[in-house]
Amino acid sequence: MKLDQKQALNFDFLTQGDEPDRTKLTNSIYNEIFPWYASEKHAGDTLNTYRIAVKHFYGKYYRFLDRDKQLEILDIIKRNTDHDEGFLFEFEDIDNNGNKYYQLSNNYQLGNFGILPISGGINPARAQAPYYDFFDRYLLVIGDFYADSLEKTDKLTTAIFQQREYFEAFNGIDNFLEVNGLNDFIEVGVNEDGSEEYFVVGLSTAENFEEYVKAVMEIVKSRGEQMWNILHEIATSESESLIQELDETQLKINKLKLFVEKYDEGEEIKKRYKKQINVVDEDSEMKIDQENNNVLNNPLEWFRWWFWPILFIVIMFLFMYINNKYANNSLANPWVIRRKISTISHFTYLIFWIALISKIVYNFKFSNKLKVFKAVKQNKIDNLENNKKKNHEQLVEELDEEYKKFSDKNENELSYKNLVYEKFNNRNDIVELIGIIRNGRADDFKEAYEILENQKHRESLEVEARRRSEAEEATQRSTEQANREALWLQKEAAEAKIRTDERSAQAAENMTYETERHNREVEDRWKKS
Repeated sequence: MKLDQKQALNFDFLTQGDEPDRTKLTNSIYNEIFPWYASEKHAGDTLNTYRIAVKHFYGKYYRFLDRDKQLEILDIIKRNTDHDEGFLFEFEDIDNNGNKYYQLSNNYQLGNFGILPISGGINPARAQAPYYDFFDRYLLVIGDFYADSLEKTDKLTTAIFQQREYFEAFNGIDNFLEVNGLNDFIEVGVNEDGSEEYFVVGLSTAENFEEYVKAVMEIVKSRGEQMWNILHEIATSESESLIQELDETQLKINKLKLFVEKYDEGEEIKKRYKKQINVVDEDSEMKIDQENNNVLNNPLEWFRWWFWPILFIVIMFLFMYINNKYANNSLANPWVIRRKISTISHFTYLIFWIALISKIVYNFKFSNKLKVFKAVKQNKIDNLENNKKKNHEQLVEELDEEYKKFSDKNENELSYKNLVYEKFNNRNDIVELIGIIRNGRADDFKEAYEILENQKHRESLEVEARRRSEAEEATQRSTEQANREALWLQKEAAEAKIRTDERSAQAAENMTYETERHNREVEDRWKKS
């Protein structure tokens, strides 16, 4: 509450609107003080009024009294009303003929408000005869209702019976007076036997207007103090609850920040070991690749199997050529030549077969050496693979061991993630929730959950819309490409048809030309004959 007790009791609710007992402010007060209040069923009411009372005590309404009487009335009200500067006691108005007149304001202070049912017409009925807006007369009728002695004799009694359920809900006059804050309208008397007797304060039986105003203002002040105390207790309770809620929210934020801090430390441990594991794996892979690329060089590898038959054919071709050349030489001795050729041939064949046998022997020995080399190479690769696996597993075990120690040491901090809904108890969502509250977008985690949920939903819709847009664009591009291809095919078909027509036309033209030429030749032969 922004006003202290004195300010609240002196406050003029006429400053809040033309119907001071039904403004937003007074409705909020009814909500706090009267738990059953519902704006669609109930309406605020000014319990004690002045205007009809003035007519009762002075014989005329305020506006028709002379100015001296008006000032006298104003003086009575001001003297008996605790008020602040600027309090509106009367105002100037204009009648239907355009004439100005002074009108008296009723009292619109906190202690003079109550609530009544809207339907049934209770409020306007109690302003009519024989009640004339005196609240004591209204309470006497209510008392008769609870005493089961009320009869339908006028508009007010009829209206009360129409709202029977409303009044019966209070289970008796005592509770009705208590919960509506109307006990100040009741005074206690003592009978001759010493027993107490309860009476309604006689507002309508006051001897004069000043006595009426004094009685009214005593009630208004007392009720106002009680209502302010109720509002003050509610505000204090809500304030304490809000402070406690804020403290709890801040405590939860601090704990969640510890969780994020420890979670990040744990992730750093994982990153460090993962980096070591990657280095070990990459180093092992490099060594394995090097070993795989290591081969045993064969100096005679260029002597392929096909080399020997080709060499044999070449040698045979050369000897055949030489033999034929010298065999046809008439100047040379054929026997001498044959012996020389035979000697060279035998020597060449001998060298060929020695080379071939040597290659076979070499290949056999190299094959054994190659087997040994491959076995050693595979053994090295297997060792490297085993070392890689062993080192990898060792680092993983070290990671698990160190992270377990870290988790055990920070078990409480890491468990703080469970302070939020399971749906959001991951690191990124927790950071988002803290940011939402810290930025003032939410006062507590309940609001933050809703904001984050809506944010995620919106992001998912945006992703879906983007995917749909990309799909539509791809479809459009595909359609455009298909249309271009179709147009190109149509264009090609049209051009092909044009070329076909041109060729047909050219063929027809050639045929016409040949026909004409043939006809001229026939005609010329006919003329010559």
